Amino acid sequence: MKKIISFIFFIFIVGCGYQPLFNAQKLNFSINKIEYEKNKLNRLIAKELNAYQNKKDVEHKYNLKIFSYENKKITLKDKKGDPSNLRLSLSTEIKVFDNQKLIFEKKYKESFEYQNTSKKFELRKYEDRIRQSMLGQISNRIINDLYSIK
Repeated sequence: MKKIISFIFFIFIVGCGYQPLFNAQKLNFSINKIEYEKNKLNRLIAKELNAYQNKKDVEHKYNLKIFSYENKKITLKDKKGDPSNLRLSLSTEIKVFDNQKLIFEKKYKESFEYQNTSKKFELRKYEDRIRQSMLGQISNRIINDLYSIK
């Protein structure tokens, strides 16, 4: 009886027709070129967008210009005046060109608050994970916006 239930469950899972919403093979656009200033944030966003570059048989081929910057602020201090809470903010501006004509421009902003720690190595690694996560969210929003350009 367990085998039959397992088999039926397997058939439903495999046969449900699930596909990712933005499958890179079935998009209506491709990214020809990504231009950016040589900094870590821009390089990481461009790396996330590389999967969408130079696709064939697509309706639209875009060139992108990316401008990103990071801001780290102290949001709360303890009684001694040492920082206890920090806010990491990432801002990205993207310009989309089609045949040298600007067709889309947008700014993306992500921020995250976290507690400071005396262990600077662990704090830096934690900030890197936060930064990577926020850049992934920004990249997903960029892809979503590129997909919706008419």
